[in-house]
Amino acid sequence: MHAARSITAAPGALELAIHAKVFGSEAAVRVITNLMQVVGVDSYGHEMPLAGLLQDAMALPLFAGGNIGVRRRQLHALMLDPAYDDLATLGRHMPGRNRPLT
Repeated sequence: MHAARSITAAPGALELAIHAKVFGSEAAVRVITNLMQVVGVDSYGHEMPLAGLLQDAMALPLFAGGNIGVRRRQLHALMLDPAYDDLATLGRHMPGRNRPLT
């Protein structure tokens, strides 16, 4: 409950939460794929859980609002908002600062 309240309380918290969801779900796929390449063909056997973990990791970007369908559009909308402060996620919120749209 506290984590949910902090998303609306801190400037830039929603943006950081969206970035974390996208990064974490995509990193899981990369890490498990790299691990399977190191282990080799044995990683696909029933003795190792890596194939099942890869299936789970591949589903992460799809569940809970998928990365491309929802999360990236949320980021896009945040950045197009005239009140968007690109320094808020760094803890350097500057009220009234307008950045030019390029």
